[in-house]
Amino acid sequence: MEIEPVVYQMVAILGALGVLIAVLERCAPRRPGGLWLAPATNAPKRAAELWFLAYGVVWIGAFACIVGFELYESFSAWTYFWVCGGLAAPLWLQPVVAPGLTKDADRPLAERYALKANVWLGVFGFAGNYWYTHYFYSVLGAEYTMPANRLNNVPIAMYFATHFYFCFYHVLSNACLRRVATGYAPGLAKTALRVAVVAALAYLTAFLETLTISGFPYWRFDDRHQAYTVGSAFYGIYFVVSFPAFLLIVAAPTRGLDRVAATPRVRGRDAFLRRRPGFRDATRVRGDAAVFAPTPRFRAACRPRRFRDVSATGRDARERRQRPDAHAAPRVRRSARRGDGRPVPAGLRPAGPRDPVQNGDRPVFLT
Repeated sequence: MEIEPVVYQMVAILGALGVLIAVLERCAPRRPGGLWLAPATNAPKRAAELWFLAYGVVWIGAFACIVGFELYESFSAWTYFWVCGGLAAPLWLQPVVAPGLTKDADRPLAERYALKANVWLGVFGFAGNYWYTHYFYSVLGAEYTMPANRLNNVPIAMYFATHFYFCFYHVLSNACLRRVATGYAPGLAKTALRVAVVAALAYLTAFLETLTISGFPYWRFDDRHQAYTVGSAFYGIYFVVSFPAFLLIVAAPTRGLDRVAATPRVRGRDAFLRRRPGFRDATRVRGDAAVFAPTPRFRAACRPRRFRDVSATGRDARERRQRPDAHAAPRVRRSARRGDGRPVPAGLRPAGPRDPVQNGDRPVFLT
């Protein structure tokens, strides 16, 4: 059997991308602890990614049966609508009906990661179907020929199908980009590797989708060669934007320290820490995790009052300007006394059970 020229071209393109990534991967210095899935400290995001991957088995198996047994031959417009809509419904309903599946039950609806992910992919998928599909219509001569209810000349069933496609694609892209972000030391080589991985993932995803849908006889191209090579590149532009953006979607920071990934001693003081000034300012979102990074104001507020270094307060700043000699290094504050009556240097605070911030500036990761 003669092999079509497009096969050689696609092997050459994908092989070149693979070689480029391999070279950059060798140049980028590695570091231990690279992650594929979201860290356990970001439980909602990790659980949602596992849910999207597990549900991928369901819709891929359903489509394999429909295409393999040619069940689509008996489908009407409404059958396509209900099949694709029914497969997309669990993803849409899960954040509302079963938030515990993605460990979001203790969060308000608007702060649940699974809902944010579904909204982003729903909006992005709708825009792609409504506008971007017409590129394939006009340039590549593509056309859906099955019976369908349509919106802007695109079958409504495809709006639903795109959603569960995208949920699966974007979790895989998250895994690859996270592995690059956490498994390599910062530098120019890592940046180049990240750019190459995004480009390769986008092109490969677009090509594989075009290749697999070619087995469905009611989606046709005038020029299949151009659809595989050029069409995949233009479709991949869509993912070049979407893949990195999806990785940035984060769950809202945990309210309080009931989930602090630290010692039981720290977890037991959450009621104390909640009341300290600056607690809300100390909680920030960085990458995949909500980070509790104690601010100077928060650390000062957590110290026992008689040992508190007031250098971060406005009162002491005013005194320092008015009487600079009163805060010279050799001198000590009169109010700071040890139990035996000896003075304690102004910058010193006791290390013991009463010290709520053990790690100084080292961040404590929340789930």
